Amino acid sequence: MSTWRIWVTVPPQAVPILEDAIESTCAFDSEPPSISSFEIKEHETWQVEAYFTSQPDMGLMQQTVSDAARNLGLTLAPLQSERLQEKDWVSESQKLLHPVTAGRIFVHGSHDRKHRRPYGINLQIEAGQAFGTGQHATTLGCLLMLHRLARYLRPTRLCDLGCGSGVLSMTMARIWNKGVLASDIDPIATQVCTENATINSIRVHGAPVTRKGMSIVTAAGTQNRVIQRHGPYDLVTANILAGPLIDMAHDIARIIAPGGRLILAGLLVDQEAGVMAAYRSQGLVREARTVIDGWPALLLKRPHGLDTKNPGLKARAVL
Repeated sequence: MSTWRIWVTVPPQAVPILEDAIESTCAFDSEPPSISSFEIKEHETWQVEAYFTSQPDMGLMQQTVSDAARNLGLTLAPLQSERLQEKDWVSESQKLLHPVTAGRIFVHGSHDRKHRRPYGINLQIEAGQAFGTGQHATTLGCLLMLHRLARYLRPTRLCDLGCGSGVLSMTMARIWNKGVLASDIDPIATQVCTENATINSIRVHGAPVTRKGMSIVTAAGTQNRVIQRHGPYDLVTANILAGPLIDMAHDIARIIAPGGRLILAGLLVDQEAGVMAAYRSQGLVREARTVIDGWPALLLKRPHGLDTKNPGLKARAVL
């Protein structure tokens, strides 16, 4: 069976958009491509690659990628493509991903398993069809935020919206030894998340999510009955994109428990003001912020005394 490789070099802010664009052109393929991205440090750019088991429609792929880049105000060079010799190129691409360290959290591929540390949290994540290997600044920022929260936060109910590969869900499950609800709109992502949890010996089960391990659901937004039934949550992560984060601000705020925290990522620095305005209007306040390569990760807190139905209003005292 032949393998085709396509690739393009892009600025860091374009990586998740380009990955989504490539994946969207193959949504109905029986064998979706394996997509990976890695940083070219000397040029301060990233290379996005995709490997196909059959020849892709380059015209459609180029148009979709160009349209996605144009929405960011970018003009990209043409996609490059080549037909490869028979070889496990997916494994080869995975070897380009270096381990990621975020405090006591160590994320690696199977090829770096020998570098696992005798302490802290070791997670094995492969480059594949779901976003989140720890390599990208958005995921790394969230991991660093979780590492810091581990010092003082003791949450009971945890939720990961847009879980992708499950790296944040698994990190929370390991840090706090509690049940974590992971959700994603993409069924491929929830399948990959389940596989990664199994690889890392994290138990996957259905409701209730209060049991140790992970519950994983395919859902759009927060209106899924499992998400609603088991909230509100003491800690929620949402590493998505600025637009959906703004659109979902009201719904996300409603599932945060009084005194609970929310980690937001997937936005650029110049999108931060708009995202913050949406969540401030829901009564949440910023508690911390970290920025990696122009990608902020925001820690928000829902103060005590907010009306659960109208999060922007103070709740009445109950006498």
